[in-house]
Amino acid sequence: MAIIIPFVGDYLPNYFDLFQLSASGSNQLADFLIFHTDVENIHIHAASAPPNVIFINIQTTHNLARLHTRIADQSELSATQLTDLENQIADGFHRRPYTLCQYKPAYGHIFHDYIKKYSHWAYSDLDMVFGDLPRWVTKEELTNFDIVTYSHGDQDRAYLRGQFTFHKNDPTSINQIWRGCDYLSNRHKRDVNNFESAEGCYSFEVLKREDINVKYAVKAGSDVKKSDSGNFYGVHMTIGSLENPQTVIYKASSVSESAQTSLENLSPTWYETHETYTSPTAPLQHEYGKFEFVENVRDRKSILPKRGCMFWAPMEYQQDICLVDIDASYNLFLIGGKLLKRKFENAALPGGVVSPPFFHFQEWKRKYRVPQLSALSGAKIGEASGYVINRVGIYGKGGGSSASSAKSREQILTVGGGGGRLIVGGFESYPLPSSEYCGAIETKRKEGKMVTSCIDRWSWADSDRVEVAMCPRIDPKINLGGGDVVEVVGIDEISADITLVLTLRFGGSTTAEEDYSHLKMLKLTLKNWQSRPAVLVVYYEGSNDDFQEKSIAQTFRDEFGSEFASNLLLAVVHHNEGRKYNRNSLLNMANDAARTRWILTGLHIDNGDRLSDEALQFASLSLGATATATATATATATATATATETETETGSIFLIPQFSSATVGDKHEISTLMEIGELEIDSDSILGSIAQAWFSITRHVLKTGEGVGADVGAGVGERMEMEQSLLDEAKKVLIKNLTEMKFGSQHSPVMLIDALGPYKGNGQLTELIGREEEAYGNCAGMAKTAQLLVLGYKMSVLAGAFVTTGNELDGNAEDCSSLMEKEDIQNILSDQKKLNAKMRRSMI
Repeated sequence: MAIIIPFVGDYLPNYFDLFQLSASGSNQLADFLIFHTDVENIHIHAASAPPNVIFINIQTTHNLARLHTRIADQSELSATQLTDLENQIADGFHRRPYTLCQYKPAYGHIFHDYIKKYSHWAYSDLDMVFGDLPRWVTKEELTNFDIVTYSHGDQDRAYLRGQFTFHKNDPTSINQIWRGCDYLSNRHKRDVNNFESAEGCYSFEVLKREDINVKYAVKAGSDVKKSDSGNFYGVHMTIGSLENPQTVIYKASSVSESAQTSLENLSPTWYETHETYTSPTAPLQHEYGKFEFVENVRDRKSILPKRGCMFWAPMEYQQDICLVDIDASYNLFLIGGKLLKRKFENAALPGGVVSPPFFHFQEWKRKYRVPQLSALSGAKIGEASGYVINRVGIYGKGGGSSASSAKSREQILTVGGGGGRLIVGGFESYPLPSSEYCGAIETKRKEGKMVTSCIDRWSWADSDRVEVAMCPRIDPKINLGGGDVVEVVGIDEISADITLVLTLRFGGSTTAEEDYSHLKMLKLTLKNWQSRPAVLVVYYEGSNDDFQEKSIAQTFRDEFGSEFASNLLLAVVHHNEGRKYNRNSLLNMANDAARTRWILTGLHIDNGDRLSDEALQFASLSLGATATATATATATATATATATETETETGSIFLIPQFSSATVGDKHEISTLMEIGELEIDSDSILGSIAQAWFSITRHVLKTGEGVGADVGAGVGERMEMEQSLLDEAKKVLIKNLTEMKFGSQHSPVMLIDALGPYKGNGQLTELIGREEEAYGNCAGMAKTAQLLVLGYKMSVLAGAFVTTGNELDGNAEDCSSLMEKEDIQNILSDQKKLNAKMRRSMI
């Protein structure tokens, strides 16, 4: 089967990796032919594409439009008229790419030259996650029916679904049925701006035929049905290995708590041992009982509602398409020109789960952004893995195919493991992420909803945009022993190591004097970091005169190479003319590249952010104190606590306060800052409430002798009680600001964050769920902080460490309603908490 999907646009959608990863499991049945017009990011996806996802570059929209003029090949048009038709179609593709879908019925004719070797052809979409299509498409459907379409239960409409309908590849008969649709066969006579859904006319023309057999089977899954269990508990997907290349998706049988529990407790590889599923002759769905005739509205002489039974299709077809006395318990058939229905039953599967051949995420995709889908960044065809897909994103799930089980968290953080690491520019010693980042985002409203799309992407592997100027000689995760021994360091052994993450906007919008000042501050910050791991991502907007003699990458190598070659990863992202700067994408890029468990992030050097001189010592102290407190609590609970049980609890964030240099002056040590005395702090703002808690806790630490060089166990219990009370107040302020949509700030929250999520080793990786939402602009930082708290991260302040910033800290937070919707906040504060709590046991 050839599944034909044309695409017009500069970039494939951010969920394309999900589509192609799921499609890989159908390689025994189907090739997915992606016709595109020279998509810019195609090389990123093509590099990891399975063999049955085939990219066909048509180069331009005019070339694609020229193929589509085949619909007029019986109209005897002159060369001029054909050129006019091509221009009209190309203009429609360029202005409104979605108009492609109205040509779906004619794909068998339009793309005839590309599908000659296939027995069947189908049309589909990219907002699909495919399951075990070879197991669901039966031999009977392939041989006894000319056209087959899969529905999600809306059987009262006899239409051919645009999401998935397949046909026998019959060039003279089946592939010509579309000619009865005037909007296609006489396209050259119609207003180019008229759009018509193919699901109306084409379905009507098929119903008129008495010489073909058609099946309308209830097999699909979709997020359109609000009551669908997928909208409550997500859709689980298991990707097989090369030895067992199946892709299986499954969901709860209902929205009940018991169905959800059964779903969570089910092994991801249940299908490998289930008797019915493993038997190729045992159908996953079978009809039973007698055939019954089905009447449509015309037969019954009924009156349709004002917009009919399918509002998107012209009313002239609906009296024949809209049916009566049929529901989702029946499959529908067109045989000899008559509509018939017959009861069906699906095979009983473990835990009562439902396993559809595909799931259409029509609504979820509107909210999907690159960070929400980054769990797929390390996925490779042929490597068994599991995922949970829902309306807030994708989460990794343990336990892929038994032939090759999914990688553990430790492996994901090690060289050659998952997590999307790749080799860039010959830096074999330090693997880099393969995720994409979005530098410019277009936001618009569609059907009353805010929809975002990325219009400027790059990755670490994009040599046209990203220069890796410096790379550490040694990966922090690798311990080079004597001789040829290379030892992967375990997480426990590097639990106290910290990567410093920095970003810098350089050149263009800044003066040469400011650039020199930023370089000086960078040097000082890195010196204070004492050769510990650091990542610096520079966004280069164009050179000032002082930096024109050599490349920007060489400039930074000259400035930092001699002192920081052993610990600094430095990348330069080159500005794309006409696009806006997005600091959130730089933070994600830098955070992803960190290779230690702990990351200190949120510092923007161009903001004038400077980390206090003793921050590293206080960070190490806090990590030691946390381990001590955990060990003490564990020892109290049981005298036989093992070393494993006394490890630092995972999933912590330590917030670091920011003070304006205009207020605190040139104070970069804790002792000199404390000499200032009381500072005027706005306790009703998020940053202010954090600073207030920090002052109280830091004074306590200094007073009780818990400072640098002190016994880390001294006074920890008392401090933790005090800290909890103060942070509870800060959380209340955070929730209040979020609820009122007043939490935007040009200052990202600076924090020391655990790369391992909460729940004592069963949590997700922070780099996958705790990202800066690139589309949220200045509202991203606080939204991320709230999301981490909802997901169960423990919030503290990093006593003794602080940041001075050159920009004024305005207590009046920005309004975020132009970048986010109330629904986004509700998902973060409540619904998402419920959703993730249900899936907690399914996470890595």
